[in-house]
Amino acid sequence: MTNVGFSIGTVLGGLALSHDSPAVYAAELLGGGSMFIVSGLAYLWLADPGRVPKPSSASRWLVLRDRPFAVVGLINAVLIMNAGILNIALPIWIVEETNAPASAFAGLLLVNTVLVVLFQVPMSKDAEDVRGGARALLRSGLWLASCCVVIALAAGRPPWAALAFLAVGVVLHTMGELLYSAGTWALSYELAPDHAQGQYQGMFGLTSQLGIAITPAVTAVLIVRYGWVGWVVLAAVMATAGLAAPAVARWAERCRPDAAALVPAET
Repeated sequence: MTNVGFSIGTVLGGLALSHDSPAVYAAELLGGGSMFIVSGLAYLWLADPGRVPKPSSASRWLVLRDRPFAVVGLINAVLIMNAGILNIALPIWIVEETNAPASAFAGLLLVNTVLVVLFQVPMSKDAEDVRGGARALLRSGLWLASCCVVIALAAGRPPWAALAFLAVGVVLHTMGELLYSAGTWALSYELAPDHAQGQYQGMFGLTSQLGIAITPAVTAVLIVRYGWVGWVVLAAVMATAGLAAPAVARWAERCRPDAAALVPAET
């Protein structure tokens, strides 16, 4: 659903750019702001799911002592940089190092969003528990690594060949992105105790924001300064994170805090 909205927003943004009118820009900004308000108010209509009883001795800072979960979060921080590959590194690469037209980026981005809309649910079907989520992250890292290598091969090619490599790279990236989403959703929720979902999701969200924050600098510097070598480095980083996911997930599952153990025994 996020990508449905992203696709619609891309089209509407393109229409605004084609008119190049302050009135149109203002109308789209006001319309976007109104939709944020409506979507926020929609949460008031949701039914109360009830509360999970909290063990009397449960800590407010339980997640900070869960080191395996922190390492899972670090893997998440690395793999979430896939967004920067698509939104930052790719357009820079197209303009600076390939013979493809700069306008090709818009089409490639649309391909990505359409594929996500069509295949997010099917690609997520096997990532419904810790092991499935870990396998998804393993495959995600390898798909993202291959995408980096293929995109790097677009440099110096004739326009048609560059477009072909870029298109294949975006498809590979999308597969990695879909598996990343499925894997991280599974691990972030399945590894968290029911009574501490709030603090665990807060911690996991923090690692996501960490990855998002460093992505522009990391991807831009690697691509602008080191060219195809930077793509190889990105590929190695993605593959390493993916390959580490299954072992780290098993470690985190073995050490998962047991809510029952926190409840004082009755006398």
